[in-house]
Amino acid sequence: TLLGHSPSSGFGSIAAHRRSHHTGSGHRRGGRRRRTTRRLPQNPRTHNPSIRRGIQVHAGLLPTLHAPHCGQAQYGVPDDQIRVSPFGPSSAQRDRPAAAVPAPPLPLRLLCVASDWERKGGDRAVSLWQRACESGLNAELTVVGSHPALPAGVTSRGVVDPTELATLMVQSDVLLELTHANAGGMTLTDAAHSGLPALATATGGVSDIVADGISGRLVAESGPVVDEALELLLSTEWRSLRDSTRRHAR
Repeated sequence: TLLGHSPSSGFGSIAAHRRSHHTGSGHRRGGRRRRTTRRLPQNPRTHNPSIRRGIQVHAGLLPTLHAPHCGQAQYGVPDDQIRVSPFGPSSAQRDRPAAAVPAPPLPLRLLCVASDWERKGGDRAVSLWQRACESGLNAELTVVGSHPALPAGVTSRGVVDPTELATLMVQSDVLLELTHANAGGMTLTDAAHSGLPALATATGGVSDIVADGISGRLVAESGPVVDEALELLLSTEWRSLRDSTRRHAR
């Protein structure tokens, strides 16, 4: 049985075997009961608890240390039956373009990938870029995904396909992942595979993917996020983290 994972909820779908009864959804063949498979919704916390009655979870395979806590709390999965297998890159990233490290004085190229603008902290990324420029940093910000109106100077690429996103990651210097909630996600692992360090909030399973000082920098979610992120953005040699980021991803 595989316990799934959703970036939006921290613990997403779960395929579980349900005991079959003659009055239920199971079927009998040759006097034997068959086991049926049901898929629970992406956010079991808000789903009717009656749906989980009768579900027997035998084991779990999850991508971050954050997700097993959800599995234990929601479904009572024993600790010794849970294994953590970290995310790998998406298929589009495996054949990534060769990284071209820019030489100064090129601007620091910031990338924000936010399909869910509010949850992913899109406003934080824009505010960080504005304050960095006011502080004298030569920086550019590119936004990928659906978003509200952006201030002048920000480049919008809209929704892009995986190949174009992989190219943007190679061409960028810092991924801004100042999210309010994130159980992990492919954006961080794809970025690391491209040698793109992340400036991210330490929430959910993010700290299982981003190694502070090796593949990026982490800020606490519960503080002045933009203030702390600005300090790290200005004080970190981001381009020097490319190689260590890629090694960490492997």
